[in-house]
Amino acid sequence: MFTEYTMIINMVIRWVLIMSYLDD
Repeated sequence: MFTEYTMIINMVIRWVLIMSYLDD
C-alpha cells in the first residue's frame, strides 16, 4: 500500500526537480 504511494511521490518529486532544473 504505502510502497506504491511512496514510489508515486518519489516520481513526482524527481519530475519536479527535473522541470526546475530545465526551467533554470
